[in-house]
Amino acid sequence: MKFEELITNKSLVETLTELGYVKATAIQQKLIPTMLSGTDILAVAPTGSGKTEAFAIPIISAYIEATAENRKQTLILSPTRELAIQTADRIQKLGKKHHVGCISIYGGATYEKQAKALAQNPAVIVATPGRLLDLYNQGIITFENIQKLILDEVDQMLELGFLHDVNTIIAPIPTSAQRVFVSATLPEAIEKMAKKQLRDMTYIQISETQKKITEYLLFVDKADKKDLILFLQTHFGIEQAIVFTRTTHGVDRIVKHLTANGLPTEGLYGDKTQATRESIVQDFRDKKFSILVATDVATRGIDIPNLSAVINYELPETAANYQHRIGRTGRTQEGIAFTFCDGEDNLKLISLQTELKKTIPIFDKHPYPLSWQKMQTSSPVVKKGKKQGKRKK
Repeated sequence: MKFEELITNKSLVETLTELGYVKATAIQQKLIPTMLSGTDILAVAPTGSGKTEAFAIPIISAYIEATAENRKQTLILSPTRELAIQTADRIQKLGKKHHVGCISIYGGATYEKQAKALAQNPAVIVATPGRLLDLYNQGIITFENIQKLILDEVDQMLELGFLHDVNTIIAPIPTSAQRVFVSATLPEAIEKMAKKQLRDMTYIQISETQKKITEYLLFVDKADKKDLILFLQTHFGIEQAIVFTRTTHGVDRIVKHLTANGLPTEGLYGDKTQATRESIVQDFRDKKFSILVATDVATRGIDIPNLSAVINYELPETAANYQHRIGRTGRTQEGIAFTFCDGEDNLKLISLQTELKKTIPIFDKHPYPLSWQKMQTSSPVVKKGKKQGKRKK
């Protein structure tokens, strides 16, 4: 379906065409007309399916079509700084020709600069919950002019512990405001929240995407994981990849090893300054290096259009986390998702695949296989009713 079938403003359709948006994705076909109808919405669609444009386009369309006296503000809540910055950037590009002002509010930037931006009465405010509440408590921002409220990546918002902040923000927003919750997954907590906060809501769920991701599970010993990355990069001709790992120390160790072996690599985690993180992400987008090693929190919201691959250095803790990670690839071309499994991950692998309701295909054509003997001795199962004794030397 083309965008001209979804929105009536020809100028906005021309802008979309100029920016390379020709056909609407499945979530865009559903969410755009439903948002324009004004109803409250709970929309669930996979990472990389085009959710940002799905809510950004009707926001801009409604603003353009409204008379000057009826133009009010849209507030978009994002779980991380990176996502807030990225979302604001996309809306600015879509709305530039139509004078739709958009700003981002997040921790790490000066209060003075953000207060000055808010004083300009922008049409769209994209904010992280913590900084927004700070500004609200200081009286720098009020919510009585909010006409639309978008909660983006709600599952990540709750995972990061923002439920109380989000409820505090929603409370003073006019009850007449349209509320839209957007998420990649649908845990029970979101269903409960939606029932409480959304009125006569329309539920939209998209399970299939227009992208193609080939998934592989690789059994490998912990000590060989770094070298396996080097092998995969050469064997599959990977131009760029994100490697997900749990800790900042893990990031540094992987970066050091890959760099020492001639593979241009940078690390990204929360302890780095905002300016440094933004610089690293931009350099990665500009293809100044090949591998970005990062923790989950640091990469939320990062969009790399032509990312070749994603590598899970350790097994993700949940199916939702797995889907968020692999959704970074395959956005505009086919992508590959590799998941490493070492000898201690037996039970985690069973749990993950049970939650995913599928078996990840095994890729064993690599030089660092994990023997089944190692896997069995690394994850002993204690039978019920028997005590596990000490190993004999």
